[in-house]
Amino acid sequence: MELIVEELPQTPPAEFEVIIDHKGMKRPDLDDAQTGFSDIYDWQVDTYAHLRGLLTTKPIITGVLVYLNELAPTGSDFFDVRRALRDGAPGVLVPDSDTDDADLLLNWKASHRGEEPSLLSFGFRLRRAIKVVPVDEASMQAALTEFDDTVARIETCVAQEAQSGRIISSWEKNATHDPTCEACDSNTYCPEHSPTTLPRVPGIKPRCVDDWLGQPFLHRYTTAYTL
Repeated sequence: MELIVEELPQTPPAEFEVIIDHKGMKRPDLDDAQTGFSDIYDWQVDTYAHLRGLLTTKPIITGVLVYLNELAPTGSDFFDVRRALRDGAPGVLVPDSDTDDADLLLNWKASHRGEEPSLLSFGFRLRRAIKVVPVDEASMQAALTEFDDTVARIETCVAQEAQSGRIISSWEKNATHDPTCEACDSNTYCPEHSPTTLPRVPGIKPRCVDDWLGQPFLHRYTTAYTL
């Protein structure tokens, strides 16, 4: 509550509501070059606030995003924050330079292979987990505009696919977020997704398939699949 209250734009009224949205992911970094997930999740909270406002007379003064993975970060998350602290990366929440957390990030070394980094302090992890999103009429209207635009783009792509029967030429392509591309069913033949160019047998590396089945079989399999 202290983290929320200190971020409020003004003294709250006697009665109010707060929108809380939990995310099962790490806190996204800000991206000055393009619209990123940080903006999108802010718009979601504003949209929820607008919808909730249709059902209550109490003012909705703020939204809160809770990135649950920040409370128990992985080793790779630790090293992401370490790089951001070393490089002075903008838009990344890092500890102050004179804190124990900063010292741990910069100086921690594994004593044996596979050792996971030590956890940063709970206070810092909580700061990374909680993001307060101030809500007002202007922010809600801006979010609704973005929401309407996204829905219109999706509906346009759906209509184009229904008319042409083709996926790649009908849908917008944006291969800038690897986790999204990895979850996409079209990543093996999408021209913008370079890491994967051929289908893979689940759980088996391509080299193993070559050794096990033989190159001619693998060639026939992948050719038939991609066609």
